[in-house]
Amino acid sequence: MTGLLRGGMSGIMRRRDANNAWYLAGGAPMPIAAYQAIGAASLAASKINLVSPGTYDAFAGTNPTHASATGWTFDGTTQYLRTGIVPTAAFACLVRLIDHENTNYTYFFGESTTGAHFAMSGCEHFDYSSWYMGNLLEAIPKTLSGVMGMAGYTAYRNGVAVPGSIPAWTATTTKELYIGGCNGLAAINWPSIVIQAVVLWSTSAGHATWMPAVSAAMAALTG
Repeated sequence: MTGLLRGGMSGIMRRRDANNAWYLAGGAPMPIAAYQAIGAASLAASKINLVSPGTYDAFAGTNPTHASATGWTFDGTTQYLRTGIVPTAAFACLVRLIDHENTNYTYFFGESTTGAHFAMSGCEHFDYSSWYMGNLLEAIPKTLSGVMGMAGYTAYRNGVAVPGSIPAWTATTTKELYIGGCNGLAAINWPSIVIQAVVLWSTSAGHATWMPAVSAAMAALTG
């Protein structure tokens, strides 16, 4: 009986922990995938999809360096993680980053297909952050550390919607999303960077309510 009670309580605690997960802050919908590199015990643990372990776990590419205190460090030349996830224009995402290389036209996340990009840069033309879908939405200042995201055609930086709209898709893509680089752009266009957490949704419905909340929860994660 004691064993049954212990197992039952353990199951309840696991469900409670899932319901209080950072990627569900503000009533956010269940994501396709969430990865937390900061605070993860190992590189292997950091690549597990917290939403559904074993489905859409991140995988190399070429593995970045991992440290629990900081997250994934990508060298900007060879290192990137694959997700197996192909986006649509309805997707939403958030990426927490630090130490973005201060150089021009370097994309740290996403995929690039003519007319159907899904990518972000913290340092476009040295002075801008950029969000890339049908074309670019650029906004001063650059983002070398912080939380960047997209929800539909709305760009987010540190939980605040960026004025304007990201130009709409005019095509579709079959390319999966990369972390630490951009699938479809040469490695010369990938920055050296530290990425600490990533979350992806297949919907952006109601994003004005929950994107700021999840961004704040991501920013509070510690090693």
